[in-house]
Amino acid sequence: MEWILKARKKPAAPAPAEPVVPGVINAPAAGKGQVVFFRPGKFAGSAVSYKVRTGPDLQQVLGTMSSGVYFTFEADPGSYVFSGATESKDAITVEIEEGETTFVEGGLAIGIVMGRPDLKPSDKDAFVKALKGMKKAKN
Repeated sequence: MEWILKARKKPAAPAPAEPVVPGVINAPAAGKGQVVFFRPGKFAGSAVSYKVRTGPDLQQVLGTMSSGVYFTFEADPGSYVFSGATESKDAITVEIEEGETTFVEGGLAIGIVMGRPDLKPSDKDAFVKALKGMKKAKN
């Protein structure tokens, strides 16, 4: 009897995804999506910060939105509500998609006693433009 052995190729490992912003924001893990929250550094309103929350009853704190910081939230695809609060609150709903990165810019709007959170959709270009004056939040 003669045996013929054929080498089987191992399936190629998936190529690592390209960073969203090289050296700063990596691509989300396989099967996940992510949201980058950022607040450009500005003197006006720099003394006011607020926590960004999500989850049931908005109890999960993701990070503190201070002037000149950014942070990321990686999650399974789906619809998520994010909220920030000072004397009043603001909320934004984001559809997280697999393999995608969404940007949310935080700011302050005029409030009665202090600034109120202002969460709004943004994009990679606005993040990169603001990046020079920002640092990663310590959560």
